[in-house]
Amino acid sequence: MFDTGDEVRLLHYSGDATGNDNRGRDVQNTFVAKEFAVPSEARTVTLKFRMYDAGNNWYWAMDHIRLGTSPIEG
Repeated sequence: MFDTGDEVRLLHYSGDATGNDNRGRDVQNTFVAKEFAVPSEARTVTLKFRMYDAGNNWYWAMDHIRLGTSPIEG
């Protein structure tokens, strides 16, 4: 969420077969990159992470989260 506007969902995983980014499948060891427009007058951004109603709660992890303006190489 930018200081100038509403929240925008960038990524959504769900057990449902449609309407999400994982098409109802498990996602393991996956690199995900998302691009989004930044309002020209924005000065701050807030990232939120939410997990709820998780059926498989043995192990959840997110790592190497990066927010930047230069391309990711590798």
